[in-house]
Amino acid sequence: MNFKLNYKKLPKPDAEGFVENFKAIFDGSVLTGKTFTSQTPFIFFMVFLALIYIFNRYKAEGTFLENARLQKEIKDLRTESMGLATELMHISNQTNINVLTLEKIEGLKESVEPPKKIVFKKD
Repeated sequence: MNFKLNYKKLPKPDAEGFVENFKAIFDGSVLTGKTFTSQTPFIFFMVFLALIYIFNRYKAEGTFLENARLQKEIKDLRTESMGLATELMHISNQTNINVLTLEKIEGLKESVEPPKKIVFKKD
């Protein structure tokens, strides 16, 4: 299989053609040309896709930032929860309960006798 490539030399763009194309862009005649008007639906579709892409990017960035904020809040709440659990364990210790109760109610003393079981006889 021999492939033979024929290279054609493209003509060099002349300065006059460049100036005409430049003028056509700025005077708006490019927008009324047949090529542009046939491609208009495709251009609108591409613009629509670009807008969806931009919206999706902003939405994803907002979701990412909210996720980071919630992770930080979870960490803070976990720390606070551990601190409150430690404080509750300290307060619910029997000696601390006795001290707190004796401070609040005057004249209350801790019983030194063990509790007695009350039994009712059935007739």
